[in-house]
Amino acid sequence: MYLKKLALAGVVSLMGTSAFAACAYENDVPLKSLSAGFEAWKAVTDAMAECGNFQAELDQEFRTKQPAAFEANPSLYHIGGVSNGTVTPLLNAGTIRPLDDLVAKYGQNLSPNQLIKVDGKTMAIAMMVNTQHLMYREDIFADLGIATPTSWDEVFAAAEKIKAAGVVDHAIGATMKSGWNLAQEFVNMYPGFGGAFFNADNTTAVNSDAGV
Repeated sequence: MYLKKLALAGVVSLMGTSAFAACAYENDVPLKSLSAGFEAWKAVTDAMAECGNFQAELDQEFRTKQPAAFEANPSLYHIGGVSNGTVTPLLNAGTIRPLDDLVAKYGQNLSPNQLIKVDGKTMAIAMMVNTQHLMYREDIFADLGIATPTSWDEVFAAAEKIKAAGVVDHAIGATMKSGWNLAQEFVNMYPGFGGAFFNADNTTAVNSDAGV
């Protein structure tokens, strides 16, 4: 196995299919993976470990460790768990390879929308979807006569009214921790303020009134 180029950029997840119930073969090739440490990855790597010769490192700092670990020769890991945001440095460095040959041989249970393609080549395989929700307390809105917001300006106006009424300790909450959380929420909210991420010449456009 040529370890300079990673064998996989994403893990083929068989959750939701009958194949997830048990390993169909005995793995005789030692494999190591580096991915995030949340429960979905734990479930996937636990299932992979059932096939033998597999060691998973679950680390929330994976995004800072992967580039150097995959640049090593040989690579320190054979499989990496990535996201839309963390795969870009690996693509730029050329440390992950296309998976189309593996998909053709082993990917009969994959759906087309799981195949993450770059320039027509499958560079990762989706194993989950990060679904986010915007929720509100219908009882509080009803008591204070607040209509369901349809814009962020209306969300903030509703929060001000709830704060003034003093019915809860915190009128609005979100994942605003400094770092990845705040960046993720910026990406979610920015288009809602009419912002565009790129100018016509492909330069970034976040330094704008909408960005502020």
